[in-house]
Order: sequence, then C-alpha cells, then structure tokens
Amino acid sequence: MIRLSSGARLWIEWWLVLLVAAAAVATTIAMAGTERLDNAIHDLIVRVEPHRIDPRILIVAIDDRSLLTEGRWPWPRTRDAALLRAIEAGHPRAIGLDILLPPGDPAEDRVLAAAFGGTAPVFLPVHFVVPGQNGADFDLDLPADVLRRAAAGLGQVNLTFDADGNVRHVFLNYAGRGRVWPHMASLLAADATPATAPRTPHLEPRDPVMIAYAGPQGTFPTLSASSLLRGDVPPELLRDRVVIVGATAAGLGDAYATPFSTDAALMPGVEIQANLINMLMTGERTTIAPPVLIVLVSLVPLLLLHLAMRAWSPRRGLPLALVLIGAMGAASTGLLVFGHVWLPPVTAMACTAAIYPVWMWRRLTVVSAYMTVELEKLDSERDPLERPRPDLSRADFVDHQMGLLRSAIDRERDLRRFLKDRVAQMPDAVIVADADGKVVLANHRAERLAHDLIGTATLDRVGPLLLALVPPTGQPGPPLPGVWQDTAFPCGCQGETADGRIFDIHFEPQYSEAGTRLGLVIRMADMTVATRLQRQREDVLQLLSHDLRSPSASIMALIDMAEKGAPVGTTLPKLRAHAERTLAIADDFVHLARAELKPVDLQPVDLVDVVHIAADTLWPRAAQAHVAIAVDAPHEEVWVSGEAAMLVRLFVNLIDNALKFSKAGQRIVVTVRAQPADLATCQVIDQGPGIAPDRLRTLFEKFGSAPAGPFRNLGGTGLGLAFVHTVATRHRGRIACHSAPGEGATFTLELPLLRDPDQCSAV
Repeated sequence: MIRLSSGARLWIEWWLVLLVAAAAVATTIAMAGTERLDNAIHDLIVRVEPHRIDPRILIVAIDDRSLLTEGRWPWPRTRDAALLRAIEAGHPRAIGLDILLPPGDPAEDRVLAAAFGGTAPVFLPVHFVVPGQNGADFDLDLPADVLRRAAAGLGQVNLTFDADGNVRHVFLNYAGRGRVWPHMASLLAADATPATAPRTPHLEPRDPVMIAYAGPQGTFPTLSASSLLRGDVPPELLRDRVVIVGATAAGLGDAYATPFSTDAALMPGVEIQANLINMLMTGERTTIAPPVLIVLVSLVPLLLLHLAMRAWSPRRGLPLALVLIGAMGAASTGLLVFGHVWLPPVTAMACTAAIYPVWMWRRLTVVSAYMTVELEKLDSERDPLERPRPDLSRADFVDHQMGLLRSAIDRERDLRRFLKDRVAQMPDAVIVADADGKVVLANHRAERLAHDLIGTATLDRVGPLLLALVPPTGQPGPPLPGVWQDTAFPCGCQGETADGRIFDIHFEPQYSEAGTRLGLVIRMADMTVATRLQRQREDVLQLLSHDLRSPSASIMALIDMAEKGAPVGTTLPKLRAHAERTLAIADDFVHLARAELKPVDLQPVDLVDVVHIAADTLWPRAAQAHVAIAVDAPHEEVWVSGEAAMLVRLFVNLIDNALKFSKAGQRIVVTVRAQPADLATCQVIDQGPGIAPDRLRTLFEKFGSAPAGPFRNLGGTGLGLAFVHTVATRHRGRIACHSAPGEGATFTLELPLLRDPDQCSAV
C-alpha cells in the first residue's frame, strides 16, 4: 500500500477542494440557488443608482378619476377613439396602447380604426397566453383584424416574473410560428430590429434585459384620460411626445411588484412599460450576462483565493478572502452601473466565503496529524536528560496532543538550559554561531573578550571579533564572516590581539540530522602565558646556544692566550669587550622578557618628558661620537597611557640604534606630535646608511636587527628593536620603519593619545 506524505496529501486535497468548489459554483448558478440574494443586491443597486429620464415620455392613465367620470371599464370603442383623437391633436411622436383590444362590435372597431389615421403612428399590444388551448404551446391574444391593419405595428407586452413575484427583466423579442414579436417598448423607442424565426409551435424568448427602473411609481409625467377627453390639456403638452396609454386604476388589476415596491406598493403595468421605453431611449439598455460568463467570472476569486491559501498563512488568507468578496460585489455593481450588464455576484461571494474555512480546516487537520506523529516519534526517543514522561494513555485526542506538545517544549527548554549552562562553565571563550555568522550562544568569557577587543556589550555577530584577532606572522588567520558557507573548515588556527594576547581558535562545524550545515562552534583558548613561556624558552635556547656562547668562547680563548704568555695590555681590552657584550645581551634579554610577561601598570605619562629623559641619557655617548641629538617637541604636555620606565627604555633603544649607525657630524632628530585623530606620534630620524628592503621585513623580530656586513662590529645584540616592538604593542600602539639604502632611517611610533590623564587601566 502506497503511503502519501503530508505534503502530497495536502496537494491532492487542494485540487479536490478546488474542483468541488468549481462544481458547486456551476451547479448553484445553473439551479439559480442564490437568485433571491442576487435579486436583493440588484434591487438595492437599482434603488440607489441615479438614472436619466427622457422628458419626451408621457403616460395617459386610465385612472380612478377617469372611471368615475367616463364610466366603468372597458369603455366603448367610440370613447377609446375620442381619447385617441384628443392625443393625436397634440401631434405626439408615437402612441402606444397598453390596453387589450379583443374583437368587439365591428362598427365600433371601424370607428376606432379610423382614429388611427392621424400623424402619429399607433402601436397595439399582443399578449401571449401560455399554455394555449387544445394542447397548443401558446395562444396569441390579438386585436381585431381591422385594428391590426390600421395600426402602425404590433408589439408584445408580456412581463416576466422572478421567483419572488417581482418584475425585473423582460424579453425584448419572442419567436414563434415563423415570426419574431418585438416588444412594444422597442417599437415606441424605435429600437426594434426586423427579424424572422423558424416556424415552430414553441414560443422562444430572446434578448433578455434587466429593466433599469428610473424610480418608484409616479416618476414619469402622467395625464388623466378624463382630462384629455374634457379638453383640459393644451395640445402643446403632447407635441413630439412618446405617449403610452394604460390603466392605473386600482380595481383593474394591472399592477405588479418591482424593486421599488415597498410597503406592498405595486407599480402599474403602463409605468413598467414607460421605464422600459426610457431605458431604450436613454441608451441604458441593461443586458444579463450569459450563464457561462457568470460561471467563469465567479471562478476567478475562487481560484485566486485558493492559490493564495496554498502558499499564505491563514492570517494573510482571511483579509484576502474579505477583499475578494468585496471586490466581487464592487465589480458586479460597477458592471451594472457603468457597463449596463447584470452579473449576479452572490454565488462567487458565497463560495469564496465558504472555501476559506473548508480549506483552513483541511490544512489544520493535516498539520495536526503530522504534528501528532512527529511528537509521538520524539516522545519515543531516548531523553538525554532522563526526564520522567507524563502518562497520556487515558487522555482524549486533544489532551493527548497537548500533552505531547507540552512534553516536547519542556524537553527543548531543559536541553537548551543544559547546553547554556555547560557552555557557560567552559574555561575558554565559546561561541555558537549560525551559518551567517550570527551569534546564537556565547558564554561570559566570550562576551568579555568581545568587550575588550571590539568594545561591544552584546556579542551579536562573530565576524568583528574574529577580525580583531590579528594573525601572528607566518600563521593562517581566522576565517572571515561567511567563509564557512562555501569553503572547507580550518580545524584551527592562532590569533593575536593588538595588546599581545594569543588565542588558539578551533572551529567545529555543526550539521542538522538531514546533513545541512547549520553553523559553527568556535572555541578560543587563551594561550598567552603558555605561548610566551614557549617563546621565552626558545629564546633562552637561542641565547645560550649562540649569542652567549660566542663571546664566552672568545673569553676562554683570550684567557688561554694570557696563560700562555700573551701581552696583558692587548688581552684585557678584548676580554672587557666580550664581557660587556655578554652582559648587554643578558640585560636586553631580561628587559625583553619582562616587557613580554609583566603586566603593564598604566599611568598618565608625558611623552615629551620621556623623550627628553631618553635623549639626556644618551647625550654623553652622542657628544663623544660628535653626533647631535635634537628634540622637536611642543611646549605643552602630550599625555599617553603607559609605564614610564618601559617607554623611556623604548626611546633609549631607538636613539641608541640611531647612534650606532651615525657618523661624526651627523644629526639625530626626535619629534613628538599630538594628532587630531587621538594619536600621539613620535619619530626618530637619523642620517645613517639606511636599511636594505629585505632586512625591513624582519627588523623587529628577535635577533633580526643584529648588525651584519660592514656594521658587524657595532656591537648590537639583535634584541633592542624586538623590545621596542613588544612595548609598543603592549601599549596598544604600533612601530614602523621607513628607510632605503643611503637615505637614513625614520622610526615612527604611534600611541593612543590620552585626553583625560585621570583615566588609565592596567593591561
């Protein structure tokens, strides 16, 4: 048996719901299931919508007053003829008689027919009787033959009633028995189109239109037939009018319900005909959309909502459903008002409103089933923390599901707390970051390191912290943010901060159960003490195996020579020189070791005083070598945060280094400046032979600045500039050298400027 996934099942149900909804729309429209609601909306629009009224339309009413003065209905043909001649005396445009004229007295019919000979065409009504007699599909209720021949035309006046008994639409044409019968309103409005029809016994309605009612009863100007018969109406009132004659008296039964029929008020049939004529004459002919078009248009909001619900959340789907329902109503109203097309909207609105809860119910059912299965699988797995499990065997479905969910949430919270506590207890700085470098979890050691290096109280992203760990020379640097997304992970590397702290950085990639890369666990172990001790041990080995061994060997050789009778006058100076070199190397090594390991006691230090002390210390040697030392410093203090003794020795080493390579008559310049960017800069400038480019790269390394070549005899230890670099780094500064052969050398020191001498902290 094939088991479908929740996604495939939901997709199949999505299509089934859509097909069922489409079938429901088509069936509802075919069976007119929402006709009453559609009619209610149509009536509301019709009552609110303003319509133009053609002033040429005039009703001649056979009203209660006419029956009172002229006698009861039907009147003799002679009185009908008199009324017709009174109307024709005003030279109207056309006359329509909305009264049935069955065959009567031939003589009277001829009198009435003679009255049809005026200047205005007279149209007579035809009424269909459905069903007809003797099994016929319909019968024709026609006027007398003499009247038919005298009339300008015959027009059907049948009305169509909706299920609620209201007259909202009519058919402009009926076809049957080989002829098309136009509506009398079309004839009066000159809107009839001659046509033929196949000869069939059935009556076929054609061209349905919705009647655009211009208003309630009494909207059109009306004259009483009795007033015309008495001559009370001036003829000019009838000139160029379309006159329709009909009964409005209450007892004649020619009144019907319309959209304006409130409080049981009915509208006479002649006024309904007047509304139909007005619609045709003003060009507001309102057609009814064909059923196929209604179905297609009704499916549009349904399909849009269904597509949106497939991808959107219920919170976004509900406003869309309401918007589509309102849009369908607005579209139907707009089509009726501006396009004169009636498209019933209720089916689309109802199905759109119904499909939202149905589809949401199915989505929730599938999601609920999936969640229950997954929660049960999770509950069956071994709990790393061995928490007690709740007993859900007797719970109902909802309680069972809530219990599983509560257990999963508690399990997740406990596991998260467990991991957070374990990470916090780690002795090293630990950071858990996602694939984009965003920090998910960090212990307080990592946060403190971030505060020290990048000055942030909250560690949000791991990239700036890694960038602050300057890689030491010859070591691979830490990966930049985002590198781990597309490249291999380095198993580890070293990083060094600007103040000299050294960290071992280890990266461990984290993957989901499906194998997707989620992020990294980064551990940064502070290896400063261990690394410095290791470096010091290596330096001691270097010192003992090479730098101290060479002068010691020379001393032993001179002692052997003295024992063998070498002149003391030549041996002692050499012994002194080698001994002094040995002491200088040991002294420089001790100073360098202290600079690397001893915490710096930062105090406000005036850099101008430091430079003057260093220059004064070396003045005797400079005077003996006939080299001038010039200090170019401002009169005001230039404060930095540092240890005065270390900084004095730093400048002593720099000036001493310049003295070694300066000739008699040359000049050494020491400058001090306070820069606007919160920096204090000092330069030591000599006029010596300069430094080759290949030696500049290792100038500040241990034993990297020892004299070579023709300067080998100048007595340098190779540790003085290493001490300068170490002190500058421990003071959050930097040292650089610019030189070229034959152009002298310029050493530039940059230290953070101390604006407030009262604020210092130990490093």
